[in-house]
Amino acid sequence: HNHHLHRRSSQVTLYFLSLTLLGIPQKSILEALIALSFGASLISIFARLGGGIFTKGADMGADLVGKVEAGIPEDDPRNPAVIADNVGDNVGDVAGLGADLLESYVESIIATLAIAASIAVISLTYLPFYLAGWGILCSLIGVGWIKMAKLKDPQATLNGGTYISAALMMVGSFFIIKYLGAAYGDYSLLGPFWAIIAGIVSGIVIGEVSVYYSSSKYKPVKELANSCKTGPAVAIVNGLSLGMLSTLVPVVVIAAATLIGFFFAGMYGVAMAALGMLSILGVTLAVDSYGPVADNAGGIAEMAHLPGEVRQVTDKLDAVGNTTAAIGKGFAIGSAAFATLGLITAYRVTINSLASGSFTLSLADPKLIAGLLIGGMVPYLYGSLLARGVGRVAFQVVEEVRRQFREIPGLMKGKGKADSTKCVDIAARGALENMMLP
Repeated sequence: HNHHLHRRSSQVTLYFLSLTLLGIPQKSILEALIALSFGASLISIFARLGGGIFTKGADMGADLVGKVEAGIPEDDPRNPAVIADNVGDNVGDVAGLGADLLESYVESIIATLAIAASIAVISLTYLPFYLAGWGILCSLIGVGWIKMAKLKDPQATLNGGTYISAALMMVGSFFIIKYLGAAYGDYSLLGPFWAIIAGIVSGIVIGEVSVYYSSSKYKPVKELANSCKTGPAVAIVNGLSLGMLSTLVPVVVIAAATLIGFFFAGMYGVAMAALGMLSILGVTLAVDSYGPVADNAGGIAEMAHLPGEVRQVTDKLDAVGNTTAAIGKGFAIGSAAFATLGLITAYRVTINSLASGSFTLSLADPKLIAGLLIGGMVPYLYGSLLARGVGRVAFQVVEEVRRQFREIPGLMKGKGKADSTKCVDIAARGALENMMLP
């Protein structure tokens, strides 16, 4: 079962990565990449924002009425919102995350190209494309290993594919850099290589931290589960505390990788660290897509009234899928931070190469301080609008499910047919309407 789920998720992932490289013509590469990045960013906004509202609105609406009020099992076919809930897993957690990571992937390539162009070292402009192509091959090998592995623990199987891809990427990048002779200024030939290593290691560490804080095998989740004995209020407080604490190590790791990249290869090394983290995106995104596929498999098993042992298998896979989803979210946030640092670095280097003066970003500049304060506020405003949108969609779905339970004869007894299309339509319309303001 584990192999089937991962095969489906890996197909989606490798499709995304191939699109990135296929979208680059030989002429006007930088201009085409900028347009590609803008398109990926635009789609990422719609897929991530709209998909998130759709997913969580339908999920909350289905569970609040079905499990809490009606007392029926999760994914029960009598619940009209079940189909919307299962569709939402794909919309938000596969399409949304894929578009988000595609954006970061393209932006990291743009950053390396822009800095390489300002340095005027032709081999440095070739390097990101060689690494991106080799990264896809490493991901294919990692996915193949997962398919052939006979380990009993699904999480260990998925981790093995990631580690193999990362190791191959490290070895391959060494020979690629040696072949291209990517040296410039006072930095050594292997400077970009160490920056790539820093990026790859940071991605793996972020994934492991996500596993530690979200897997039922480890102390944080066990302590959180134990706190649930005192009621939901304590569990919510402890859960928020645990989530906040989990950000410590990833932020420190990203900061360290940035400094390492700069030390070994200057501004170009910062961009290469971002590309290094995203170089094995194929296998990491495939691992994350595992979660929604497992969740949908469990939903189909429940709706089809398959034997209880089938549901037990899908529940175990779904538990692993929740952990892989946490890995994917951490990876997406980390890669976005890296890509942003790379773009800021590329912007500064490009401006300095075009302008006669030296362009600097100083904390003594009031305009910079004002921008930082406003920028720090924007995520909270964005999150508030997003949460409000989810609440509105959930309210509409709850009202519709209640109406169908009340008006459709025999629905609760399993004799009537639920109008699932109506719930999907409500969630889709609500997502589109509530994403306009954010």
